[in-house]
Amino acid sequence: MAEHIILFVEGDTDEVLFKKIIARYKELANYESNIICHIDNLKGVSKYTSKAKGRLRNYYLKHIRKNKGSLKFVFCSYDTDVFEFQANPPINCPNLKKEMQGIDGKGKVKQIPVKTCIEDWLLSDLSGLCRYLKIKDIPKKLTGKDAYMKISNLFEKKGKVYSKGYDAENIVQNINIDIILDKQKEALKPLRDLFIKDN
Repeated sequence: MAEHIILFVEGDTDEVLFKKIIARYKELANYESNIICHIDNLKGVSKYTSKAKGRLRNYYLKHIRKNKGSLKFVFCSYDTDVFEFQANPPINCPNLKKEMQGIDGKGKVKQIPVKTCIEDWLLSDLSGLCRYLKIKDIPKKLTGKDAYMKISNLFEKKGKVYSKGYDAENIVQNINIDIILDKQKEALKPLRDLFIKDN
């Protein structure tokens, strides 16, 4: 029986980056995994919980059961900046986990917070961003109030405009994913533990 995991993400860059993260974990795994991974891009944080619940109940569970599979875990990933800078954030973390677990049992829902936003994770490998932009001299310091503005200012050096989801495939292709795995290992631990069996 095939085991399935579902990973809900909030944007295009998240989707591409997590595909690469999961692919790398599968490469590093010391066994042949039969886990089928579904990454669902919810296209924004607005109504995150209701959209994820609807997709889980009305599509994934029906699809998995129809094909005689089993649901192993549901992962919910989201940028934490919505909690840091908004009085009434669009995601209620305890409520999200409770409502998702109410659909298919306790213990199957895990959260992967992206602190503070996905751009912070991209900046984990500044040399990779510079490689994408064809910037030879890697700056020692970036200007900007947050990761998004720092990347935006870096893009301006090459006459480009950065926006969320912009050219995500090519940007992530230039990122050294092992740097992300190391620097974000705490947040990624629930996903890592699914594939990597430490001795």
